[in-house]
Amino acid sequence: MSSCSSASAQAPAASSGCGCGHPVVFDGATRGYKRILAAVIAINVVGFAVVAVGSLWAGSASLAANTLDFAADAATYALSLWAIGRSAEVRAGAALFKRSEERRVGKECRSRWSPYP
Repeated sequence: MSSCSSASAQAPAASSGCGCGHPVVFDGATRGYKRILAAVIAINVVGFAVVAVGSLWAGSASLAANTLDFAADAATYALSLWAIGRSAEVRAGAALFKRSEERRVGKECRSRWSPYP
């Protein structure tokens, strides 16, 4: 059991945090979280470069398409890193932008390459 639980304690409501009497707030503004997110961005950029070189060397259209996935992931994480620590309105706007771009790109890919209309 955790240090803030007791035998008579009831399960806390979802909005009350962990039930320890302190609200849980996560805005991602810690240095450690930003550092990890920056590392994830770097991994995606390196993955993009490696797969791009591999697709050119092998002449593979599927690997070339995979580079778009790496680039999109890196851009999404970069937008998230930019939004960290900003107001809730800015973070919400960034989330809406990311979602609208995902939908737009998905529709574009389906209209170009799907054998089904």
